[in-house]
Amino acid sequence: MKRIILILGGILILTLLSCNTGGNNYLKSLEIEGSQLIPSFFQEIEEYNVTSLNSLKPVKITAIAEDSRARVEINYKSDANSKIKIPALSVDKFIEITVTAPNGNKKIYKIRTLPKDCPQIKVKERKSPSDGYIFLTNFSLNPKFQSNFARYSLIVDNAGKPVYYRKEQLGSADFKMQANGSYSFFSGKTIKLPEIFGYFTLLDANLNVSSTFTVENAYTDMHDFKVLENGNYLMFGVDIVEKDLSAYGGLPNAKIWDYIIQESDPSGKKVKVWRSLEHFSPADIISDYNIKLPYIEHGVNSNSIWIERDGNILLSNRKLDEITKINWKTGEIIWRMGGIKCKNNQFRFIDDPLNGFSHQHSISRTPSGTILLLDNGNYNSTKSDNNPFFSPKTRVVEYQIDELKKTAKLVWQYQKEGIFVPIMGSVQRLDNGNTFICWSKDSPCITEVDAQGKTVLEMDLPSGYQCFSAYKFKIK
Repeated sequence: MKRIILILGGILILTLLSCNTGGNNYLKSLEIEGSQLIPSFFQEIEEYNVTSLNSLKPVKITAIAEDSRARVEINYKSDANSKIKIPALSVDKFIEITVTAPNGNKKIYKIRTLPKDCPQIKVKERKSPSDGYIFLTNFSLNPKFQSNFARYSLIVDNAGKPVYYRKEQLGSADFKMQANGSYSFFSGKTIKLPEIFGYFTLLDANLNVSSTFTVENAYTDMHDFKVLENGNYLMFGVDIVEKDLSAYGGLPNAKIWDYIIQESDPSGKKVKVWRSLEHFSPADIISDYNIKLPYIEHGVNSNSIWIERDGNILLSNRKLDEITKINWKTGEIIWRMGGIKCKNNQFRFIDDPLNGFSHQHSISRTPSGTILLLDNGNYNSTKSDNNPFFSPKTRVVEYQIDELKKTAKLVWQYQKEGIFVPIMGSVQRLDNGNTFICWSKDSPCITEVDAQGKTVLEMDLPSGYQCFSAYKFKIK
């Protein structure tokens, strides 16, 4: 029996064994922990891709030769305790497993470290960006791409080079690191009901799948997943309910999406459920919905959660143009803050020329206590005598909140010329004070700026691709 350990980038462990079945140079089996070979292993097939691989964490690969007398080598090294470093994942890099029969005949099996269909990320600008790795997924709303392109969950470095990938059969979204060091992403189709719903996958610190989660008695929604300090987790769900909307000018038996937040314990047992339609009125939904329709998609369209230090939550509701603070113990609303279209805004905006935000995503608190979000800006307008037309714009906004006086002072904003992103996107304040933005476009897809708004990193996806959200984390 022979055993070889291979270190890939940061560490890839391979174990090779031999069994005595005859004199030849074939492998009997080839397996990769936490991944699958594409195509499935067959001893006559010599070149493979894998569904998942990383150069940061240990991955065990086991190869068994048919002939116990055969010599098995990994990248031409056969010492039982050798460590072979592969510096990067690349379409041009292979793990080579050489099987040499007693008569000297050789067969080489190759595992490509990065599939050819993995999207290539282009770095447009890089000027001393913050340390860390970028987490993203790809998809497309362009019909010509939807049926024939590969979907991946990716971790890339500041040069755009993958250090981890996972090929997704249906698609993925919201790939990120949790506060406890685990990782999570949504698995499923992400275009329309009911295909937009799937399940969340939790990965351990070594990026191996540890568990999956769904909302009970409702569709699991892709927008957010949070692991709490006590090990419980929060995620969104959608329950399609029948509701009498005649009091609001609608139908008496209309169907509408009721966004819910479910808290569950680590075993998956439901702890509590918060329902949006028990706290918000359908009349709160802003005017881009036709209340007279028999079927009303998205409802309040909750799209992100932030856990406050006191255990309460901030909830972003896109179709209310509102950030809502909720007492998580009681479920009661503490306050409501929104832009000019919000029907229940309680705050006065200070120093904000647009007087608030519109159709926002990605709510968070910064270490200084300010609130940061991506203002998609669907209803933001810069009308003037010289520009009488509606001119929406997308920006990142940061507000200093006085919860007693109910004021929201704009202390920082950032926007790129000509950028309007009507849907999706994310923003994150990094440890060094930089701001990391996903525009949900192919170009630019990602921008990192410093406190003065100077671009330090900008990346593009291939034309026609999109990314719902992206984040940057330091990995130990």
